[in-house]
Amino acid sequence: RVFSSSAVLNGRIYVIGGGPYTASTFVYDPATNTWDRRADSLNGGTYEGGAVSWNGRVYIAYDGGFSRAGRVYDPATDTWETETTYPEPTRRRGVTMVVANGKMYLIGGTDASLQAIATVDEYDFNTKTWRTRAPMLTARGFTVAATFQDRFIYVAGGLDNANSNYALRALEVFDTVTNSWTQRPSMSTARFGAMGGFISGRFYVVGGYGTHTELLNGVEEFDTDAQGWTQRSSIGLA
Repeated sequence: RVFSSSAVLNGRIYVIGGGPYTASTFVYDPATNTWDRRADSLNGGTYEGGAVSWNGRVYIAYDGGFSRAGRVYDPATDTWETETTYPEPTRRRGVTMVVANGKMYLIGGTDASLQAIATVDEYDFNTKTWRTRAPMLTARGFTVAATFQDRFIYVAGGLDNANSNYALRALEVFDTVTNSWTQRPSMSTARFGAMGGFISGRFYVVGGYGTHTELLNGVEEFDTDAQGWTQRSSIGLA
């Protein structure tokens, strides 16, 4: 499958949707090294969307069909429900989802023609309400993002069809408390559709696309203290 969404909850990995199985839900248990099929998601599932976990449940956003239904999976009951409706713009794909400071953030994305969006939306799990936050400095979709110290959201790379090279190198950091973005040193390699996250205060970006047809196997590490990137060992296959 491609462009599926995933989230970690209670030591298990939940993989949802992706083409061509957009509604399917699977959970992997590393303790037993087994996969288990769970209830299919609602409204056609997710494709080119995102997922996060919060308070024992998994949230998914958007899909290739641009559904605005906010769907939530409860593993305790193996059921899905629609909790909210995601804000405009309706046609939004390649959105990035993260949780910070007890709230969910939808960052960027593209419209149907892959024109980049800089919009940032914040969802309060407790009040079930949305508000718009400061937009990214660089509009883009299909980024890699991760939360640091439960306050700062690091967003790297991405795609903008208006850019001659499609892929972007930019790194920006969003402060969820001050509602502000800061530009940081760019990656050495432009990429979109990559994976990544934080380990011991370092932000890792892995693989991705250099163009719509060029697969990458490079790995870059950003040190939050030194404020610089380092090339790390490449993964075996692009």
